[in-house]
Amino acid sequence: MRTLAAITGTAPFFGLLGTVFGILGSFMGTTGSREHAFARLAFSLASALWFVPFGLATALLARACFAAVRGAHTRMLEEELIAVHHLRVALAHWRARL
Repeated sequence: MRTLAAITGTAPFFGLLGTVFGILGSFMGTTGSREHAFARLAFSLASALWFVPFGLATALLARACFAAVRGAHTRMLEEELIAVHHLRVALAHWRARL
């Protein structure tokens, strides 16, 4: 569960980091004539912005998995507590008969 929580917290930042590096790389590659440089820059910027949705999608998926696992874990603990309570009641009745 800690791994899912870590992915949830860090995935958007990796997406943002990828976008920043993509934008830096797109500005570094702007050489040549103005028209060609602008076209390459626009394409590079559009490509760089795809990192953010992938980072957010990863984080949302990890968050959903984390919530599902935590919910199942909570239900399992509740069932264990109910079973322990029934066992205590049964043992108390058994001891009372002795």
